[in-house]
Amino acid sequence: MTGPPARREFLGVAGIGVFVVAGLLILIAIIVAGDLARKSAAQDIVRQAEATLLLDQALLSSELDRHRATPVVLASEDIILEALRDPAPATLARVNARLDMLAVQTGAAAIYLLDSQGRAIAANNYRTPVSFVGDDYAYRPYFKTAMRAGSDEYFAFGSRSGRPGLYLSRRVGVGREADGVIVVKIEFDTVEAAWRRQAEQALVTNRDGVIVLSSDPARRFRTLETLDGERAKALRDSRQFGDAPLTPLTPAITPVDDGRVQVGGEIFVPLRRALPVEDWTLLLLVPVADADRAAGPVRWAAGLAGALLMVVLAWVWRAHLRRLDGQRQQAEVRRELELRVDERTTALTAANVKLRNQIEDRKRTEARLRTLQADLVQANRLAHLGQIVAGVAHEINQPVAAIRANADNALTLLSREQPDEAQAKLTRIQGLTERIGAIVEDLRGFARKTPPRTTTVVVDEAVEGALLLVSSRMREDGVAVERTGEARVSAQADRVRLEQVLVNLLQNAFEALGDQADARIGLDVSTTDDLVVIAVTDNGPGLSKATLRTLFTPFSTTKPNGLGLGLVISRDIVEAFGGSLVVASNGRRGARFEVRLRRNPA
Repeated sequence: MTGPPARREFLGVAGIGVFVVAGLLILIAIIVAGDLARKSAAQDIVRQAEATLLLDQALLSSELDRHRATPVVLASEDIILEALRDPAPATLARVNARLDMLAVQTGAAAIYLLDSQGRAIAANNYRTPVSFVGDDYAYRPYFKTAMRAGSDEYFAFGSRSGRPGLYLSRRVGVGREADGVIVVKIEFDTVEAAWRRQAEQALVTNRDGVIVLSSDPARRFRTLETLDGERAKALRDSRQFGDAPLTPLTPAITPVDDGRVQVGGEIFVPLRRALPVEDWTLLLLVPVADADRAAGPVRWAAGLAGALLMVVLAWVWRAHLRRLDGQRQQAEVRRELELRVDERTTALTAANVKLRNQIEDRKRTEARLRTLQADLVQANRLAHLGQIVAGVAHEINQPVAAIRANADNALTLLSREQPDEAQAKLTRIQGLTERIGAIVEDLRGFARKTPPRTTTVVVDEAVEGALLLVSSRMREDGVAVERTGEARVSAQADRVRLEQVLVNLLQNAFEALGDQADARIGLDVSTTDDLVVIAVTDNGPGLSKATLRTLFTPFSTTKPNGLGLGLVISRDIVEAFGGSLVVASNGRRGARFEVRLRRNPA
């Protein structure tokens, strides 16, 4: 018979086997946990970087939109046309002062006016030793393209300053006649400085793979790949990039596994986004070294848990063996276990604190995204403002001309001692000044950045304000907007933001019609028991099924120079009112957009 010593020897051998198997399982668990932690951390880093990519794109797009309205506004100013057609010294002095003031206000690097031969006749730097006035820019592509096509955007080095920038040019003249070109140069030092403050590396390439913007100045005007000899020679001969070497980037961006790239021994995840400027592409290099480091604590935690498990197993096993030795040894093992539990509780408390900190970081990121959304709404509104400012000027010129005529008539009637007729003329002048005030107030309200405030809005007033803002486009295209439906109905909205939505829908309708001979646009107001429906329709080519599927996707657009945010912002504005924005199209008979708002009880 085997006694207690033999039994304890058998149990000891079995215990060694159990510990070996448990140790192997724990080792496998540590490896798997570390790999899963690395992948999870990498995914979190990429998700955060995607938000950074959107912010970087929005920052660059906002900078471009802020300057694109400048040449449009200047091209319609009478003083610019007067300087081109009769460049008297007094006129040119006024234009120089005007360009200097605009450059300071907008932050543009340069603003200058070229005549039809490409010679600079006015510039914001007219008082400096490097003044552009008198220089010949006829060879510049942005001048040739603007004279031929009406406008251009061209990135190049400055012929005098040697600094790179984007040149925005627009033809000045009436109809097909071109009297000259207005040019605005943008430099992106502020954008690149903002990129340098983030963990990710950002760079922008053009269609030839030349890096035009970068968070690392050493990478600018290098290429992602070696240019073929003919293309490299053409770029150097054009002097677009000055004396830049246009040599491949060193260290190069080399693809590795899983879509990642390697730069100088460091691994990155590349994120790309197309930009609506000369086929530019925004590339964000996201470092994933932190993900590998994140796996270390998880492995340590798994090892600690495994060690704790091994201790528990050892305690259970030894407790079973020591049952033969008495209660004293059992009590000692129990105290040791309680100590281990206290240590684990401390570790879990620290992990909980870390988790709370991560939640706070996420809340701050969400607040930042909400602020960005508000800025995008304002940028969309200012983009429309550049298009409608000429129409508002025309609307003001009409009552001003009428005021002048009535004032002259009133003076004549007073000289003839006809006070009653003169009073009627003065009353007419009073009404015209009130009309000018209403027009200017609508324009100021449309441009002002105000927080949304949902109140009771008379729909007719918002419709009339929107039609006033697009009246110039109506006359230019020769397309009238036919209003139908109910009048004087009220809905829950914010008038200025509702006008912004209607202006966006009407502008889209004008662009959809193009030069169509039988172009028609309708604006109908109808009601149900609970809703007010404002429908904007056109008889253009309609929307394809593919376009309908991505219509409300950010940065998805069918326009060559569109940002793809107008309908997205409009939908968000309407939903903030508690309403909805829907679209219907059969692909043949135009499109119908419906703004559905909560009806205000009569």
